[in-house]
Amino acid sequence: MIHVLVNLKDLPGAEKCFRKWESGCSTYDIQIPNVLIGTYAKEGLLEKVLELKERARRRGVKPNAKTWEIFLDYYLKNGDINVAVDCMANAISTGKGDGRRWVRSSETIGTIMRHFE
Repeated sequence: MIHVLVNLKDLPGAEKCFRKWESGCSTYDIQIPNVLIGTYAKEGLLEKVLELKERARRRGVKPNAKTWEIFLDYYLKNGDINVAVDCMANAISTGKGDGRRWVRSSETIGTIMRHFE
């Protein structure tokens, strides 16, 4: 539902739905906040991104590879290559939840490599 509201550009509705989910959930799944984290990152709302990441941490949940990918994209877009590289390293070390490796697009890798050339 949160994803649908985001796609409909109803961010206040998505936030309300998220708060309702968060207040009643017994198992905190990082995939749910990732929807809002991604939306906030695209809008340049870093403070809200970091707040959601911290709320998840307080619930005992660590960022997954997708969370780090969202941060990676944000920092690349904003020209902070050093932090983007750290996010990529975190995504690689975290891997996918099913034990598979996380692999980023060749375009992103190219952007980072061009910076170091």
